[in-house]
Formats: sequence, structure tokens, C-alpha cells
Amino acid sequence: MVTQEATTAAKIGEDAEIGASQRRLRPWEGQLVFWGCVGYTLFHLIVLNLAPMDPWLFRSAHVSFGSAIGFMLFAGTLGGRRRTGVPIADWILALASVACFVYIYVFLDDLLFRTGAA
Repeated sequence: MVTQEATTAAKIGEDAEIGASQRRLRPWEGQLVFWGCVGYTLFHLIVLNLAPMDPWLFRSAHVSFGSAIGFMLFAGTLGGRRRTGVPIADWILALASVACFVYIYVFLDDLLFRTGAA
């Protein structure tokens, strides 16, 4: 005999699984994330092994593009994982994180001189 409490506990356990907030992507979004991850990995391998770059740029690219991938893969709310695809709010957050990297890339010298690091 399965009680209602056991059924409720099983449902709570299913929601608490690792990756429970991972969303279902549309096919084109899945391809975008896949190739984005491939590019992200190649960027790290090239910069760390072949063509070093400024640490500020490397770190900001790492965080910006990693968070953009994270915004596309994982839902920040419970309702976000029940829908298929990435909601517009998460697209905006992903683009905003990439925009932060672009800002740092364009104004790196100004930012360094402003803080007195150079």
C-alpha cells in the first residue's frame, strides 16, 4: 500500500534531482547551445595553449559566455522548466552578459587606467 505521504515525498524527490531545473530546448536552441559550448571550449584551449590574451579579457569572456550558456540551459524559476524553449527574459539576460564582455573589450584601457592598474 502506497500512502499519499509517500507519493508526495516521491514527487518532491523528483523535483529535487540534480538537473531538475534544466529546461527542454527547441531543436535550433539545442544546436545553438551545442555549438556555443564547442566554441567556448575551443576558446579556452586556444587561449590557454596557443595564443595568450590579457587576463582581464580572458576572465570576463569566461564569466560572460559561461553565464550566457547557463541562462539558456537552466531555468531560474520552477515555471521556466515546464515550458519548452528559452523564455525572452533569459535571452535578454544572456545577451546582457555578452554585452558586459563587449563593454570590457572595447573600454579595457580606460578601465585599467581608471583603476591605476597600468
